[in-house]
Amino acid sequence: MPTKRPATVATAIVLAAACAALVNLGIATLARALVSVPRFVPLTPIAFVPYTVFGTAAGAIGWAVIRRGVDRPARLLRWLVPVVVLLSFVPPLVLSVVADVGAVPIVALMAMHLVVGTVAVSVYRRVLPLPAGPAPVPSAEPSAVVGAVSLGRSSSES
Repeated sequence: MPTKRPATVATAIVLAAACAALVNLGIATLARALVSVPRFVPLTPIAFVPYTVFGTAAGAIGWAVIRRGVDRPARLLRWLVPVVVLLSFVPPLVLSVVADVGAVPIVALMAMHLVVGTVAVSVYRRVLPLPAGPAPVPSAEPSAVVGAVSLGRSSSES
């Protein structure tokens, strides 16, 4: 699995977080322009930018661990990434019950989660590419025949 240099990977992840934060700023600004929610802190940069950076970095760590430690990482990530993004909708949905802010801010938060997931996965695929097939199984002796142990006399000894 070819990997970019660590500095390249780190730079790409920082740029992904910055890009996602900028798009999220646009979503939050639009949501605040559509409805008046002056005290709804989750739509302020001081609240969502750290979560955007954390989500992007945590995703990169998870991607790297799965990439190195699983036989078929693409197969696992194909269902795991959407599940993680769907689970990230739980806090906004809880907020929709607890805070009386209406649907627009909640939908905006959920859209922001989609942005982070989409931008992050796009970057991970470029700088931390997944192997095409299952990982090769290392062996101590490539030419050895495994399991060829004779417990009795061979046919040539009879």
